[in-house]
Parts: sequence; C-alpha cells; structure tokens
Amino acid sequence: MSKVFEETLGEKILKAIKEKGLVQSKIADKMKVSRQIINQIDRRKTFDLEFLQKLKDATDLDFTGYLYPNKTPETTEKPYDIIEMSLAIKLKSTPEQISRMGELMTNIRNEAVKMGFTIM
Repeated sequence: MSKVFEETLGEKILKAIKEKGLVQSKIADKMKVSRQIINQIDRRKTFDLEFLQKLKDATDLDFTGYLYPNKTPETTEKPYDIIEMSLAIKLKSTPEQISRMGELMTNIRNEAVKMGFTIM
C-alpha cells in the first residue's frame, strides 16, 4: 500500500520560487528577513497573513488564499478582506496623557490604513 503525500504550503512556495527563477537572497532582502527563513521555507509548519503578504509583495506570488481554504478566488479576490474584527486597547495614563488620546487614535488609524486595513 503506497502513501500519497500532499505538498505542504512551504513546499508549494519553494517550488513556485524556483519555477519563477527567483533568487532567495533577494526575496529575503525585499521582505527584510534572513536568507535562512526563505531557504528553509519548505520546512515551515505554519504561515501567518503578514508573512504571506510580504512574500506576495516581494515576489508577486500570492499564497494568502491558503489561509482561508473555504474561500476560492472566484468568491473573492482577497479572501482576508472579508474578515471583520474589533480591537480593544487598555491604556494606563496620566491626566496629561489623556489630553493626547485623540492624537493616539489618529496615529493608530493612520498606521492601520498604511498597512492596508479598512477602518470602520
């Protein structure tokens, strides 16, 4: 009885990098990670959206859909766009810092937008 082994996401990524003729050290530089991270990508057990987005930006290889296997490219171009989250932040502050709370919220909003989030 023979076993059928399915390629891991890391193996699929490494195969795509090789097929596209990309240089791993250049990918690492663009992603601002060590060369070893890219060199050993096929051994990785898990991937987060931030890593896959950086990989996409550096290589034009989009594996972000693998994080949401129930969504297909036909249902949405970017599967992660459909997730809605609430964020609660607890802060300790002095009365002087409270007067700057609006500035803090504006900075958080601006950073979120820079990173591609939609704030509602």
